[in-house]
Amino acid sequence: MNGARILSANDTTTRSAAEFLKDLLLCRLRHRQEEVGYLTSKAFYMKENAFLKQRCRSNRRTCHKASFVEGVCREADLHLAKVLRMSLRWLRPLLEDDALDFQVIYLARDPRAVLSSRTKVPWCRSPSCRNPKVMCSLLTEDLAEVPGLLKAYPQRFKFVAYDHICRNVTGSLQDLMAFLNLPPTPDQREFLQYPKIPHRRYGSKGNTFLLQAQLWRTSTSFNHIVLPVQHACRGSLERLGLRIFASRKELTDLSVPGVVGGGGGSEYFT
Repeated sequence: MNGARILSANDTTTRSAAEFLKDLLLCRLRHRQEEVGYLTSKAFYMKENAFLKQRCRSNRRTCHKASFVEGVCREADLHLAKVLRMSLRWLRPLLEDDALDFQVIYLARDPRAVLSSRTKVPWCRSPSCRNPKVMCSLLTEDLAEVPGLLKAYPQRFKFVAYDHICRNVTGSLQDLMAFLNLPPTPDQREFLQYPKIPHRRYGSKGNTFLLQAQLWRTSTSFNHIVLPVQHACRGSLERLGLRIFASRKELTDLSVPGVVGGGGGSEYFT
């Protein structure tokens, strides 16, 4: 078994995934019993769905029924979905669908950090998930879609770069919530109080969020991950405003900033 792969090719699997995403956005789950049944076997199903969990307290078995979940979905005023491993080229047909009303925040992260993380999980074995050349080709294709989507859907599509967000979390959150036309929540405000911590490579007071975003650099093979990705992804790294590391010493020295560009938003595509 090859495990998870990136859904990019125009094949049955990708088209089925896109159709499921549309059904999810429309709360059309009654005929999705197999998918709902699969979710009920996962610990995150209730943990990450407080609105659903609240309605299942009297009888948890009802949350195994697709018809019940569909009803709860339709009750909610706001829906949030995190979509992984689907190429951006499949977004435009959904945005063009008059039946759908949604906004998209596309989050890009340093592909070296992404591959470093993927090598630690057993389900990532396919070329599109693990091979630097294939992974970088898919990232290049995604970034090529961004300018057209920003131009066609400025109120519905937003591009953000993870590493840039971590440099200014408060400002980035305010910007994102303004895009969504929503006020920051109490939980978000509490999260932003996360304390700054001392770190020898950042000086006496370091940015906790930025430090966490860069920790992959201390445990990643320079020769087997960083160099191959930099070779295959150089154009994308430069477009994302990320440093090309010249040596392992430079990579592991967290006082050397990984971000060398500007804000990490749509300005990269104007």
